[in-house]
Parts: sequence; structure tokens; C-alpha cells
Amino acid sequence: MLYFAFNSVGQPLLIMLNVPLALIGGIAALYWSGQYLSVPGSIGFIALFGLAVLNGVVMAMRSTRTRRRASPWTRRFTSEPCDACARF
Repeated sequence: MLYFAFNSVGQPLLIMLNVPLALIGGIAALYWSGQYLSVPGSIGFIALFGLAVLNGVVMAMRSTRTRRRASPWTRRFTSEPCDACARF
């Protein structure tokens, strides 16, 4: 469904790349806090995956919108890190 929303393959792949990174961060947080993976922890991981995908979609849409609005001259100077900082 992300392919049809963005009409490309690259952006949905970048969005789905967030899920394994969120998994690594969640497992590291469980390890550092000394907790075990339980049912509430599993539900937290499901919520974490949803937030990771949602954050990726919002950042991809913002980046696409910024690139479409920019003139060809300023497209070279518009970068995704600037779009990520604009959200904060």
C-alpha cells in the first residue's frame, strides 16, 4: 500500500527500514533496563513498530512536498536532515 501512496519503490523501502532499527533499539532498551520480553513488552514493540512506520511516512511525505515546492536551483540545497529538524 505504501507503493501506491508514494508511486515509487525507494521511499517505502526507506520507511520499512525503520522497523528493524526500532527492533534493535527496543531490544537494547530491554537489555539495559534488565527487563524480560513479556506480553506488555510485546504490545509495546507492536506500538513501537507502528510509530516507526508512521514517523517514516510523515518524514517521507514532508521531504517529497519540500522537493516539489522547491525550484530546480534550490533542490540541490534542500536535504532530508533539514526536513527532519523542521518537525521538531
